[in-house]
Amino acid sequence: MSLHHPFVAALLAAAPLSPQDPEPARNQPSTLESSVVALRAALEEPNPNERARHVERMAGSDVPLEIWKEAIAEVSRPVKPERTGSWSEEWSLWDGAQVVQTWVHLYAPRNVPDSGLMPLVVGGGNNGSAVIGHHQGTSEEIGMMIVGVDPTEELFAFGGYGFTEAERQLQLSALREAKRRFPIDSNRVFHSGHSRGGHLTWDVGLRNPDQFAGLLPMTGGPRLTVQRGQNNMRLLENVAHISVRDLQGSLDDPLLLYNLRLSFEKLRDLGARDAQLIEFPHLGHVWSWEGVDWPQWFSETQREPLPVNVVRLTDRPGAARSFWLQIDSVNSRKVKASFKISVAASRWQTMDDNARRRYVASAAEERTARLSGRFVEPGQFEVEGEHVRSFSLLLSEEMLGQEEKIRVRWNGRRKARSIERDVRVLLGDFVERIDPTFLPVVQISVR
Repeated sequence: MSLHHPFVAALLAAAPLSPQDPEPARNQPSTLESSVVALRAALEEPNPNERARHVERMAGSDVPLEIWKEAIAEVSRPVKPERTGSWSEEWSLWDGAQVVQTWVHLYAPRNVPDSGLMPLVVGGGNNGSAVIGHHQGTSEEIGMMIVGVDPTEELFAFGGYGFTEAERQLQLSALREAKRRFPIDSNRVFHSGHSRGGHLTWDVGLRNPDQFAGLLPMTGGPRLTVQRGQNNMRLLENVAHISVRDLQGSLDDPLLLYNLRLSFEKLRDLGARDAQLIEFPHLGHVWSWEGVDWPQWFSETQREPLPVNVVRLTDRPGAARSFWLQIDSVNSRKVKASFKISVAASRWQTMDDNARRRYVASAAEERTARLSGRFVEPGQFEVEGEHVRSFSLLLSEEMLGQEEKIRVRWNGRRKARSIERDVRVLLGDFVERIDPTFLPVVQISVR
């Protein structure tokens, strides 16, 4: 929807109310209609920088927060897909630096669930259409949407998964666009891919742990190497709450198998809720669908949008969020995405391959920031962190309590912050995530 649409122009050009002007009724139709139009215009923008500008204009329009909640409810109403079956089209997606035209392959089931909301599988690899081939049967059985994303020509030319921000951002942008275009259940989103796409599934899931209910990688795994910021094995605790089904031939690359087995050993030690490595002894870089009731897994696996306990790990500066908890800054002297292994040669020579790899894994974990938070009761939170300088709590109404203060116990120190509901928090979060199941209205920053 263009910003020149009359509803949008009326909203953005509206002057602030003078003290003599009557306050508009909260359910005034023209206000709600123009708010819906402005919100849709923001949602349609593929560039997050432009979306942020939309949010600033909307937040400065004097429309009350409750009206914006009604507008969110309106744009979130499920509308049955106009097409069914498979087709391909170009989408404008964000790659972390620019908007690029990207081919995506889609499959919409003929039967949409009674709720009107569909689970979604998104994924990629060398060819996004393979994601449809993998899950089309389950899609028809349970009413699930599928979106497979092709790599750009530049990324495809790399020849394998590059562990780059561009690859991750294209997946997240496609996920966001699918939620904008189709009636997607935000609590039943899955990521899946094979080979290059299997590495991608692990990397996207480990670095965006609150976006998915389940991960289904095939013949791909977490990374141990500490060069070029590729190590993501250090982030395994991020996905301990996520259901994982990893399908892998036991005759595949020995280093991949080692990384996978070590990763699932670590997940077990972390108390992972439902993580399974399913190996096929006589297969190599392939897998079998046997042994899992896939319609049941996709049907019953759900994300909890407001968990009591949240953990977030990161290996780099900048915001790193999981649910209502966000790392804002880290100790850059301690946290390193890439580093050189430093160990005495005499000690290194006494280690076998297993000991050396575990030493590398431990060294990466020592250079990783960790933040854990507990939602004690409305208005009260406990947070502990290592190598974290500052963080934020993003809180919905049900998390605020009756007092006008939020009380946080941060590494044993008690802090209190005043509550200020902010339209920017509500709109900024929804425009980026398109998730009506969790709508924060307050952001509390703590150092």
